[in-house]
Amino acid sequence: MNFRLEFLALAYCCLCMMPQSTFANQKEDKIRLAGFINNVWQHAPQLAQAEFEYSAVLQKVNQLKRPRFNPELSLEYTHSEVNTRTLGMSQTIDWSGKQISYAHQFDLEQERALLTIVYLRQTIALNTLKLLARYQLLQHQVQLSRTRSELLSDLVTSATQSMRAGDSHELNLAQANVAQNESLFDLTKLESELLSTETQLHNETLVDAKFWPSILSQDINPDFESVTDDNLITLSQVKLAFLNWQLAKSKINVARANTKIDPTIGMRLGTEDNKLLFAVRYEMPLLIRNNYQAAVKEANYTSLAAEKSYQHEIRKAKISFISKQKQLALLHHTYKTWNTSGFLAQQKQTKLLQHLQRTKELNASDYYQQAKQNLDVQISALELQKSVWMVFLDWLYASGQLDSWIGVNSSLSTTAIHGEQQ
Repeated sequence: MNFRLEFLALAYCCLCMMPQSTFANQKEDKIRLAGFINNVWQHAPQLAQAEFEYSAVLQKVNQLKRPRFNPELSLEYTHSEVNTRTLGMSQTIDWSGKQISYAHQFDLEQERALLTIVYLRQTIALNTLKLLARYQLLQHQVQLSRTRSELLSDLVTSATQSMRAGDSHELNLAQANVAQNESLFDLTKLESELLSTETQLHNETLVDAKFWPSILSQDINPDFESVTDDNLITLSQVKLAFLNWQLAKSKINVARANTKIDPTIGMRLGTEDNKLLFAVRYEMPLLIRNNYQAAVKEANYTSLAAEKSYQHEIRKAKISFISKQKQLALLHHTYKTWNTSGFLAQQKQTKLLQHLQRTKELNASDYYQQAKQNLDVQISALELQKSVWMVFLDWLYASGQLDSWIGVNSSLSTTAIHGEQQ
């Protein structure tokens, strides 16, 4: 076997871990990344559903801006000994303020529907970026794992030849076979994970893989001082919980309005046996059998539950933020240590192995073992990098910085959905 050619392939895989992007490339990739996320939003079915639900709520709001009760016209003719002809009109008056109560409720529902779209956009962006980072890192891991598997296959061949020549024990061959099978297991697992991630990413984006932008060219430089847990009330999931609470409180006013009466005033004009007839009518419902107070109590309890849910959402967001920040600080420190010292040590090992191979100071068995260790370290480093990216993206989301990092705006105006609403 040609050790030199084998290790040149190994050295090429090493370069996959090295940061090669310039500032200009990073900027270009960031622009492509922002366009990619915007395209994903445009084709996301769950977003389309939320947008139609928002349009439905908007129509409810427009309906409630009009008077709640329409006037009623009545025409009556009675043929008997005394003929009666009357024309009347009546109008129910919204003395209880039901229209105002309902309008306020649906204004809040409109705001909640709009914020739901923002929340969905952010979660879709987060999931897409995590899948993209995982997919691209898995590609490198699979490449390294294949090289390792090929390397161990050659080790089995070398051990077989040495045993036949009487230069090594049968145990060496058995160890080489076990190592090769273990590498095949790892390779199959990584390839399966890569296929699964690629399928998920394709279903999420509806874009061919060749058009997926690079995310690994971006630097991971978290600014832990730029955000505190005081900013968590601006997170879309927290704002949604707050709106749910406010909406529940508005339903109390609606329930109270339903306990009040709305009288009807009417008048009739006509003739009775050729005599002029004029009548005034006043109707008032009697809340005797049902005073609707139970609905008020129900709305109060629902409001209290929504308030507790809002408080829980704040605590959950705070815990998530603190947890992700601590995880990121730990992983990022290890990642920086690898980039500053561990990566250099691995590169030094690569050069030493190449030198010893050229001078034939290293036998085949030792060379294979050292080369395998070199590849194992690279695969582990990629696994670390994957963990860093996952936690980094989670931290951006938990701290409300995901939009600014991508370069997109998940918020939108009320006229941005299906064009201007009439």
